[in-house]
Amino acid sequence: DLESLIHTGIRMSYAVIGAALVASALGYPLLVRVLMGDSDFLASWPPFAILLSGMIVSAGYLPFRMILIQTGHPGAHTVYLAAVATTNVILNALLIPWIGMYGAATATAVSFGMGVLLLKGFAGRYLRMRI
Repeated sequence: DLESLIHTGIRMSYAVIGAALVASALGYPLLVRVLMGDSDFLASWPPFAILLSGMIVSAGYLPFRMILIQTGHPGAHTVYLAAVATTNVILNALLIPWIGMYGAATATAVSFGMGVLLLKGFAGRYLRMRI
């Protein structure tokens, strides 16, 4: 029953969070112009879009990131978070010197996606379920 509920939640989260993120990406240039009054700030849109792409990939799983701790596996949750953070740090160290702010955005976006893969793996191992 829990697995079915989670799958429904993932689909709903992708729809709702994904739509909000796409709206954010599309509305960003307008909001920058209105709030900042300076089109020079539009140079921040590509890194923002890269970050959003990683968030869109992980959107369905965002509400379930705490499932390990909620099901009595705080140690696994800590390892999960450490692995996601380590991925982000390593990718930032590799990509920032090469492509600057685009590298930082890409590293973070990839770590969001890695978080999904890791969460699926940890859920399979500790909860014996496929999410």
